[in-house]
Parts: sequence; C-alpha cells; structure tokens
Amino acid sequence: MAAPITAVFSWGANSYGQLGLGHHRDHLLPENLKNFPEDVKTIVGGGGHTLFLTGNGELHVCGSNNKGQLGLGHTSDISKLVRVPDLGPLKQIACGWNHTVAITENDELLCWGSNTHGQLTLKESIVTKPRKIEVSGSDCPRFAAVSGGLRHTLAVSTDGQLWTWGAGKKGQLGWTDSKMRVPQQWNKPVHNLVKEDEVDVKFVQVAAGAYHSAALSDMGVVYVWGCNKWSQLAQPKSPNPKQTPQRLDPTLFDGFRIKSIHSGWTHMMAVTEDESVYTWGRNDYGQLGRPAAKVLANGNTESESNATPTNTTPDCCHIPTEISILNNAKQIACGAEHSLAITKDNKLLAWGWNEHGMCADGTKTNVLLPKQVQGLDGHVASKVGVGAGHCYAFCQ
Repeated sequence: MAAPITAVFSWGANSYGQLGLGHHRDHLLPENLKNFPEDVKTIVGGGGHTLFLTGNGELHVCGSNNKGQLGLGHTSDISKLVRVPDLGPLKQIACGWNHTVAITENDELLCWGSNTHGQLTLKESIVTKPRKIEVSGSDCPRFAAVSGGLRHTLAVSTDGQLWTWGAGKKGQLGWTDSKMRVPQQWNKPVHNLVKEDEVDVKFVQVAAGAYHSAALSDMGVVYVWGCNKWSQLAQPKSPNPKQTPQRLDPTLFDGFRIKSIHSGWTHMMAVTEDESVYTWGRNDYGQLGRPAAKVLANGNTESESNATPTNTTPDCCHIPTEISILNNAKQIACGAEHSLAITKDNKLLAWGWNEHGMCADGTKTNVLLPKQVQGLDGHVASKVGVGAGHCYAFCQ
C-alpha cells in the first residue's frame, strides 16, 4: 500500500489561481497547499488551469476558466480546488492551452473548454461542461491514451490506432488530403494509419507539443511530425514542417527501445528501457538540461559532463542526448519550456524557463542544468505535475 500524502506544494505562475492557493500571486518557491484531495493519481496543467485526478476517478480543478476549461458550467476563474460535479469516473486526463480531454472508465473520450480550432470536435466555440467526443464510423473506437497540444489533440485507441484533430497548419495532425494538402484545422477525429514494411504500426502513447506531435509504438519506436523550427523532430531545425509521422532511428538512443515520451511546447524527452533519459529540441531557456559544449583548440568538443553552462547555450539541439543526472528517474514531467524530475535518490529537480519561478530556486533566472528544488521543508516528493508555467509536488 502506498504511503499517504502528507503535504502538497505548488509554485510558479499564478495569474489565474492555477496554484490553488486562493490568490493570484506568483510563487518563486513552493507554497504549502492546505486543502487537497486524497489519493491523487495524476496532476496535469494547461496554459493556466490545473486538474487533479484521484484514484477513484474524481476530478478536482482550479485556475483559468475563461473558455470553460475547468468543466464547471461557467467561465469564471477559480483560485481554490473544487470537484467537478456530475462527472463519472475518469481514467486519464490531458490539457491543451485552454482545452481539456479525458478518458472515462468506459474508454470513451470527453472534452470541454476552447474549440476555436476544432480541438474538441464540437460545433460550439466554447464548451463549459464535459461532452462526449463522437467518432464517426460503424465501429466506435475505445481509447487508451490522450494528449493535448496548444490547439490540437492526439489520442490512441485501445487497438493501437492513432487519431488526431484540431489545428493542423504546421502539420501537427500528421496527414494530408488526397491532393497532399495540409488541413488548417479539422473538427473530427481522423484515423492516421501509419505503416512500416506494409504492416500497421500500433501505438501506446502520444505526446503533443505546441505545433508538433509524437507517438510511441508498441515496439518502443518514436514517431514525430509537425513543426521543426526548434529541432523538436530530432532533425536540424527547419521552417518546413513534416506533414506525416517520421520514424526516429533507434540508434539515436543507443539502440534501446523507448518506454515513455514527454513533450513541452518545443522540446522533447524520452526514457529508454534501460532508464536512460534523452532530450532534444529547443534549448534557449535551458529546457534540455544540458550545457553548451565547449569547442577545444583542436576542433573537437568537450564532453557534456565536463562542460560548463554559459549564456551561449545553443538555442536548440536536434540530436537526442543522454542527461546522466536523470537516469533512473522515478518521474518526469514537461511544462511549456521547463521540466521536473524525481530522481532515484528522491531528489526533485527542475530546469529551463524560470520567469515565474517554476524552477523553485528563489529567482527568475533560467536554469540551464537540472537543479534541486528548494523550499519543500524536508518533505520528499513522490509525484509531480506541471502546467505551462506552474508546478505541483505531492510529498510523503
């Protein structure tokens, strides 16, 4: 039996009350949250809203609600956690910038919030209460995984099929029509069939960025597509998006299978089957957790472990690179441009964008290397969750 949660801390951006503290002030260090639901299973956040999913499937929410993204039937912001009423048990939740998607205990999809780009598949531009996503066709699929991007949504059905909808201008939906045109947006789930050697690829996880997308196959292979302005597709940065899923060569990860993928707005992380952690994509805020490589007099580059972080950290890197301090991490979570990790020795680390204090070191200076979070008052973090610029830690 898991140890009970003894404390919950939140920090970072709080303009909409997304920290659940009853006010709208940012916090540069963790603040103790007095009231929180028991048995929290998952914490996720969007641009300014926060969702807590409990072990019995209840949903508790706070923060920005101008588009109804809290699912409470109105559009007023909430600065303290409240339970969403009249909602059946949920298995999984995901946030876009200002929309929310969930999977029910019956493997159906629910959605609410902004629908300005078709990310909810409905007719209304704003939906303030959870509504079912209908999938056309005789065989209505059941769903096992979902992820929200800035204005698009990805899902995997229980049979391993990939589904995409919402904004598509940057190729983030991963398909083109019969005339090879990229949809500007699409307001219904589209089955995106991916084949390798004439065999349908089966997927188990999806991860949506701002304008790019990624999916993980049951064989531990990563597929990416969409915007590559910041090398988030593990290719040299380019203004030209990839319109269909591209398979990443396993040699990029030393030949190991990938067991989980994580995406910020413009950077990515992958955990291999041997518990190594790789990062790639945008890095101008330090979101990759790696220093700049120093060019030596002989033209070679100094190894990352010996390099020193400087203000000349490359703005991006297309080569997935192992971050040794994160190996065997118990949990990893990506915000918009920052990340958190709980290490094997129970340290909570943060790095990347720090304008609102999301790296919890008491400053607003960006953090280039994973750095231990301050201010937990001796508590040990067992679970973390992030939004675009805010963070939560559950401690035991």
